[in-house]
Amino acid sequence: VHSITQDGPSSVKAEFTMTGTQTQLLTPIFPMGKRFQWLCSAQFDFDSVGKIHRRSVSFNFDPASSLDMRANLEGLSQCSLALASTPSGSRLLQLAMEANGVSDSVRVQLIDQLRGHAWEAAGSPHGNHVLQKLIASVPPQRLHFIIEELAGRAAEAAEHQKRCRILERLLEHCPGSMTARLVEELLPKASWLARHPFGNFVVQHILEHGSPEHRQRMVIALCEDAGRLARHRIASNVVRAALIHAQPQDRAELVQALAPDRQELLNLGKHKIGSFVCREIKLLSKKHDA
Repeated sequence: VHSITQDGPSSVKAEFTMTGTQTQLLTPIFPMGKRFQWLCSAQFDFDSVGKIHRRSVSFNFDPASSLDMRANLEGLSQCSLALASTPSGSRLLQLAMEANGVSDSVRVQLIDQLRGHAWEAAGSPHGNHVLQKLIASVPPQRLHFIIEELAGRAAEAAEHQKRCRILERLLEHCPGSMTARLVEELLPKASWLARHPFGNFVVQHILEHGSPEHRQRMVIALCEDAGRLARHRIASNVVRAALIHAQPQDRAELVQALAPDRQELLNLGKHKIGSFVCREIKLLSKKHDA
């Protein structure tokens, strides 16, 4: 036991180290037949007569203090699917992936149980953070299994509050050749997604991180309904992103679609939402003139 502290009049916190070897399966987080060491935190809440009415125990991943980090990682990997579905388990897996000395192959092995369950994990309020951490931590070539499980359902994922984040991270960290299959599914629904409360962020990521071809095709798709999108509460942000990230020629076509003449530009500027798009056009024009 490292410390015991009183946290208020009816609560006690304890910090301690749990060490041993599991010979029979009692707790999945501990590996079988290997010595492990975990730093643990426990909190006990007492009622008015001194009886414990609530207790909680959490594990802290600290490789610097572990006797054998490999054993701890093995324990995590054998129950990562269950851990990813809980707040504390998700944080523990993320800490393990962040730890110094953990190789890319070990990070992937750590969440190997999520293979075949990436769709479910992506939609989980806790599991999606594990996938996001993995995407940001390992080389893109190790992420094919996530893309494969999203393929065919990319538009559905883009409209989901949690799964849209996985698409965003993939677009940020993977080359266009890897995400092309997903983007091809999204392009026909560009106008709808641009107006969607979650899908619009995916479209903005395509405009910022997509391949030159996909960025161009996305701008062309937006041009078809540019005037209405520029005046939409959500889609106007997508139009502004297109103006910022598009290639000069594509940007010129978008501006032409938004305001083919001076009067249309004035009308756009008078609209309470479209005015922000109009301001972006004027800023870009000043930069070009400078």
